[in-house]
Amino acid sequence: MMQDFMRTATYHRAILQNHSDFRDKVVLDVGCGLGILSFFAVQAGTKKVYAVEASSVAQYAEILVKNNQLSDKIIVLPGKMEEISLPEAVDVIISEPMGYMLFNERMLESYLHSKKWLKSNGTMFPTFSDIHLAPFSDEQLYMEHYSRANFWYQQCFYGVNLSSLRGAAIDEYFRQPIVDTFDVRILMARTIKYTVNFLDAKEEDLHRVEIPFVFQMVQSGLIHGLAFWFDVAFVGSLYVLLPSPCSSG
Repeated sequence: MMQDFMRTATYHRAILQNHSDFRDKVVLDVGCGLGILSFFAVQAGTKKVYAVEASSVAQYAEILVKNNQLSDKIIVLPGKMEEISLPEAVDVIISEPMGYMLFNERMLESYLHSKKWLKSNGTMFPTFSDIHLAPFSDEQLYMEHYSRANFWYQQCFYGVNLSSLRGAAIDEYFRQPIVDTFDVRILMARTIKYTVNFLDAKEEDLHRVEIPFVFQMVQSGLIHGLAFWFDVAFVGSLYVLLPSPCSSG
């Protein structure tokens, strides 16, 4: 994340421009990594940050905290969010829990679980996310993906006939999402929006996600798949939006 300028700069702007929501508050950073969001919170005037990180990266976050003389402000807690205990409730929860199509990487469950430590009038950064989807037509992308299965068309691969697996290989290739940017002109219908409000959502809501849709077509052609993308909003004193690059699946 730290080398992703758009994300890091947007988080920095969202926290610093909403400094009134952080000043003298207690903050929980879920899945803090090296703790960059915790540092942003301190820059915004936070009284204390509990930075939780389950991986071994927690030790490096601790080094950064000590070397920046912020041990009195940022408390690094190694462990899973579902297993750690905080000494107090928090005013704000911050995190970067999004994977592709929002839900991948399974960090959102931990982010929602952390709400048990949030005060009744507390807030979350990010606050909600809008997922957008629409059918697309892209013959070139389809053929590029289809051609990947040609490896399994070989009838003499070191003396072995692989061709009986080509059908299964095609099914497997097309079962996997393609994470990439795309030109919106390939979309064939008006987009559908599905909103996840992190303040209201529960962990079990993510166990099975159903997005009903009826598309209003705007052009004719062969549909090759569904395109998904999302943005997240930071709703504090100032509204800040983090858009996601368009990606297809």
